[in-house]
Amino acid sequence: MGEIQEAKKPLKVFQKAAKKHSKCPSGQRGGDLGWFHERQMVREFSAACFEMPLKSVDRFVKTEFGYHLIWVHERDE
Repeated sequence: MGEIQEAKKPLKVFQKAAKKHSKCPSGQRGGDLGWFHERQMVREFSAACFEMPLKSVDRFVKTEFGYHLIWVHERDE
């Protein structure tokens, strides 16, 4: 997580890590889940996405599907 935060281009480092480590189909797209509504994802994941600062890596989030590192590009509030 620190490697991402300290990078000159943190999003690029995040995408590379997603491609390498993610077991989710979105990993091949650099972790991109596209746009989604708050209730479309499990509660813990959604809460983190809608609470964390934009364009940063905040923390690991545990859900029933495992651990997630989240990068929020933008949101429609």
